[in-house]
Amino acid sequence: MDDNDTNRDVLRGQLEHWGGIVSESNCAVNALALLDQHYSPQQPNKQPFSVAFIDMQMPNMDGEELGQKIRADKRYSGIHLIMMTSMSSEENTQYFKALGFSGYFPKPATTSDLFGALAIVLENNKTPSDIDTLVTHQYLETLSKPIDVNELENIIIKSLKAKP
Repeated sequence: MDDNDTNRDVLRGQLEHWGGIVSESNCAVNALALLDQHYSPQQPNKQPFSVAFIDMQMPNMDGEELGQKIRADKRYSGIHLIMMTSMSSEENTQYFKALGFSGYFPKPATTSDLFGALAIVLENNKTPSDIDTLVTHQYLETLSKPIDVNELENIIIKSLKAKP
């Protein structure tokens, strides 16, 4: 979710390149409607989306408020929220973790950061509450094991193809 067409196009292109099925929204109200549209009461435990990338600076309802609304709705408790912001600050990481976000990245996020974040949050069907720390660029840099791009691509493609 981003009000900037170019930002959405770039992110969508990266995710689709990895085999993801992408839905997008240009505002928070439409994003909430999209969640409702994809929710199935017949399968209440199946999340409509695995991951939601949310822009912080939005008109009318910013990314923080949207994230809080999504977290407040128990139907969407399994969706990983990743905050994308042009005003990145390490001081905000604990704040966004406390709000229920799984990741926090400055824009434009590098392909490596997006790939790493997706691999961590989608690994073994983790839920947002299973993630101990907020996934950030700094966190990814601290990982002792180098990222195996082929292994991560398989995890991401498998997880993204499983969702609408």
